[in-house]
Amino acid sequence: MTVPALFGATIPQLRQALLDLFGSELGTYTLPNGSTQPALYVVGSQQVPPDWRVAGIECVLLDAPPLQPLGGVGMLKANRIWTLQFRCYDTDQTLNAVQLLAFRAWPWAQPRRLPATDDTYEQLTYELNDPVLITPL
Repeated sequence: MTVPALFGATIPQLRQALLDLFGSELGTYTLPNGSTQPALYVVGSQQVPPDWRVAGIECVLLDAPPLQPLGGVGMLKANRIWTLQFRCYDTDQTLNAVQLLAFRAWPWAQPRRLPATDDTYEQLTYELNDPVLITPL
């Protein structure tokens, strides 16, 4: 297993690393033209398009991670906080395998897990810290 390199990764690099790690567990999106692709979406200015059908487990990455300032002398340090959200749309599946893979990759990460209810699907959210140095003005 290759651990996704968060630190300093670009969005395309991070997306590929997530596909490499979770690809075997992800479901599929079926697009309006009938084609399919892995259910991994990078949210930018819009959410997953409403005309895409999802089956199985979906992973959504927020593309604008907030910065959390860290103390430092003579330099600006911060954590970019990448948010990964997994949602299981198949009631015959769980997010257990995803959580195990994530734990093996990021043992320090603390997930938030919401069980499935009559109104919601099972969800698992990770906030992953990515330390960065910022050049002062």
